[in-house]
Amino acid sequence: MKNNVTMDFEFLGYSTEYYQNNKYVGSVKSDTNDRPTGYAGRQYATADQDIFLTNGMGKTKKIRKGQEYYTEVIILCGKLMGSQSERFARLRSSFEWRNQIKNAYKNGI
Repeated sequence: MKNNVTMDFEFLGYSTEYYQNNKYVGSVKSDTNDRPTGYAGRQYATADQDIFLTNGMGKTKKIRKGQEYYTEVIILCGKLMGSQSERFARLRSSFEWRNQIKNAYKNGI
């Protein structure tokens, strides 16, 4: 599935995150994606077998058979791409909205 994210960052793949009772349980990394990312791609399911997941701390957690859970897919990004001057310019421009608001308040909106 094609995403609408600009590729300013190094693409590392996708992560399918598992949640149970609105709490993060673990994730599975993959290179492909077949559904929208984020909340739009949220899927609810009931485990038909035990699911073993590893969380960010390296601990293994289990979703037991018959328990309800939901999943979301997120894009994994790495470092900002481009030359050093391009990266600094991009970072400066990303704060431009904040500078415009500061100037507006200084000038009494």
